[in-house]
Amino acid sequence: KVVSKISVGASVQEGAELVKVSTLAGTATASRATTDGIVREVLVDVGEQINGGTIVARIEPQQK
Repeated sequence: KVVSKISVGASVQEGAELVKVSTLAGTATASRATTDGIVREVLVDVGEQINGGTIVARIEPQQK
């Protein structure tokens, strides 16, 4: 289950943690940003069960 998520409007760099989930071994990062940019939408909620491959956020790429 999702235990934390990034906020809409947050500035992220590639590799930044977007979502953490609880596992049998504790908490783990479930998703990381694939590009630098601004989080425009978060598609999961805390407490929600997610599966591998789930899109968790939409990031507007930063202009270079």
